[in-house]
Amino acid sequence: MLLAEAFRLRSQPIHHRAIELIRGGRIGQVLHVRNAMMWVVPPQDQDPTRNWRFDKAVGGGVTFDIGCYCINQLRWAMGSEPETVYAVGRWGATGVDEHVSAVATFADGRTAEWCVSWQAGPAHVAEVLGTEGSLRIQRAWGDGPNTAVELEIFDAQRTRQTEQFAPTDQFWLQLEHMQDCLENGTPHRIPPSDSIAQMRVIDAVYKSLKTNLPTPVTQF
Repeated sequence: MLLAEAFRLRSQPIHHRAIELIRGGRIGQVLHVRNAMMWVVPPQDQDPTRNWRFDKAVGGGVTFDIGCYCINQLRWAMGSEPETVYAVGRWGATGVDEHVSAVATFADGRTAEWCVSWQAGPAHVAEVLGTEGSLRIQRAWGDGPNTAVELEIFDAQRTRQTEQFAPTDQFWLQLEHMQDCLENGTPHRIPPSDSIAQMRVIDAVYKSLKTNLPTPVTQF
């Protein structure tokens, strides 16, 4: 049996290229990641009987639905796990979080921030900032016709270069990878240990939202 979490960005060539550049030292040491995934959901689409995202009982909420993508990408880019999370946000009429802004701290004073929202936007961007440059992906979380196709690379002198990518069906690539794992024994890109670490961060987000205090990730 194979159990794996379905983060389609982990099968997308543009994100893999960004990680390749990061690991290769193109932007130096990563000191900060800044992500946003936001859009305004109209009232008619907020009925929890028709849209599970607004139903707290079945795992609704902006953090579970889209915040998880920003968290997964920043953990991947950093190559390590956050030590603390401080989150603030707004709760909707159905009791789920609808707008969340958070900051995570890592070892050596490194940081990450993200904002996810159904109350403001639109914004779909991932940025990784290092000691020798930065990377930016617009439409970082899009799929279908809205998928990301351009990776922006900046050096320390602010010189901009770009790499272009063909639109991809991320869901199909994700299924192809799963098929390869099942048929050929290829290790899945997202092992259970990664999913557990991901959930520790999400737990810390929700605890911080409730307490309005920075929350150690390691306590979960």
